[in-house]
Amino acid sequence: MSIELASPGGRIRCTIDLEHGGRLAGLVVDGLALLVPASAGLSPVEWGAYPMVPWAGRIRDARFSFDGQEVRLPATDGSHALHGTCLDTAWTVGRRSGSAVRLEVEIPPPWPFGGSAWQEIELREDGVSLELGVTAPDDRAMPVAIGWHPWFRRRLERGGELELDVELARARMYRRDSDGLPTGELVRPPDGPWDDCFTGMGAIGLRWPGALELRVEHDCANVVLYTEPAHALCVEPQTGPPDAFTLDPAGARVEAGGSRIARASLRVAAR
Repeated sequence: MSIELASPGGRIRCTIDLEHGGRLAGLVVDGLALLVPASAGLSPVEWGAYPMVPWAGRIRDARFSFDGQEVRLPATDGSHALHGTCLDTAWTVGRRSGSAVRLEVEIPPPWPFGGSAWQEIELREDGVSLELGVTAPDDRAMPVAIGWHPWFRRRLERGGELELDVELARARMYRRDSDGLPTGELVRPPDGPWDDCFTGMGAIGLRWPGALELRVEHDCANVVLYTEPAHALCVEPQTGPPDAFTLDPAGARVEAGGSRIARASLRVAAR
């Protein structure tokens, strides 16, 4: 099941796929479709723009420790656990208007802690505002690291190929090991292409020359940039780095009944 939203003036439209993670299955600005659509041969992690809940990125060897408990998850990416349990789960509509919606879900197994999540998606005349939150059960703490994984198309129906505008001078990047996971060491970012997690990164510009410009704004501590594919580019704001439950267990911790909230937006440049 899917629902459609439109900005007040109709410039921006989106399709939300409730059955597949409450994700943006399509985002159209000025008649241009910006996201990689679902198609045969693509896995659930390879299209649209989906929330990563209750963890973002990979959990090394699909296991971590929390409050003395060893937690094991199914390996979904080689030996690792990838992008949470909610990206291909059905979400329900809490409330809705023509330009905004609140989506909700109980975090499903194999996540052993329970808890719930919500999304607020609002289309405005100048872009899309996003809020993502997770609430721990009333009777137990749990680790949480959340974010979004949008797949932007490199080529639109008109305009040049997508260019990325990032300020690297103030940013630092997590060094990756042979498993492609961060070691915890922060280094100066090299030139791309990247499949890397950055800290200290502000808004990110996306520009299709001659067609459209966007700014990805966020309040997250980390951003993963995935620029290796020839057909797409991913800008992923997230509250913690990949493997956050091991790299930063105190920062990932949410106490019983507490919530972690992340906010982001896609702002369209003035015409």
